[in-house]
Amino acid sequence: MEKKEGEYTNRLIKNLMKKYHVTIEMERLKNLDVNALDSALTDAKLITWDKGFVSEKQFVRQVRAQQRFRRKNKFNDDDFHYKEQVLGGIVSQTLTTLEGLERHYEKKPPFDAIFRFYTRHRLIKALEQKVFVPDVKVDDKAVQAFYNQNIKEFSRPGSYRLAVAEGSEKDLEKLWTEVITGGDFTALAQKENSHAFATKIVQEDKMDPVLKKAVAGLAQGEVSPVFAWNGRYGMVRLIQFTPSSVLPLAKVENLIDQQLRTDKMKDVRKVYLKKLRAAAAINVNDKTWRRLLKELQDDETTRN
Repeated sequence: MEKKEGEYTNRLIKNLMKKYHVTIEMERLKNLDVNALDSALTDAKLITWDKGFVSEKQFVRQVRAQQRFRRKNKFNDDDFHYKEQVLGGIVSQTLTTLEGLERHYEKKPPFDAIFRFYTRHRLIKALEQKVFVPDVKVDDKAVQAFYNQNIKEFSRPGSYRLAVAEGSEKDLEKLWTEVITGGDFTALAQKENSHAFATKIVQEDKMDPVLKKAVAGLAQGEVSPVFAWNGRYGMVRLIQFTPSSVLPLAKVENLIDQQLRTDKMKDVRKVYLKKLRAAAAINVNDKTWRRLLKELQDDETTRN
């Protein structure tokens, strides 16, 4: 079935290439270096069809977008030929779109609803660019202020890497004696079956107060004395402590800028909609409104 679908698709694309007079500059495509500097790329037409074309610059932009996508998602590129794949994608998508519009599929189910949705979406985006975006301004001072006011969001708490043994007071006092006389805490704790032993990483701000008190003052590699914990007893060895740190502004300024612009866009949109509502004449059909209200009340009564 899939093989047949592929054959039909290839046949359709070949027919559409003839219909819309598609021309591909194969020699230019072959010699095109997608890793070249932007300044070395030209606006020369690489793919042309009736009333449209793709330039070198536009083609390379698509290739690089595909590269970023595949690398981000860790796809294997061994057998992936970027030029050929991007070329095929551009040609097939462009031609099927042109043919779909010529056949007026945008007016026929199920494509009509999808077409209306995306048309409306593009109109909304165009409106935002024209009306809202000019009023959305974010400067360096605003970014700095947000960073200072929300410094906790950009902070990494300190963390402890610990080796923890739990057991009876008697067993752990024996372990403690062996440790202070030169024994290896980890090896001894793992060897003794009566001990529950685990290595864990614990964030400083989420650490159990009893465990935190036991670790306090320990140098890296040191072992605490026996302490009461969780209805039993415990001992802990500090393997490593990583102090808290704050991400520098340079690492997060773009993220902050985007967040502030998003927030400002929402505010500008609200103000604009408020003005539209104030200027609009909204009439309510009282008879229809009362009928709908009664239906809702009857439904609520039936459910209860």
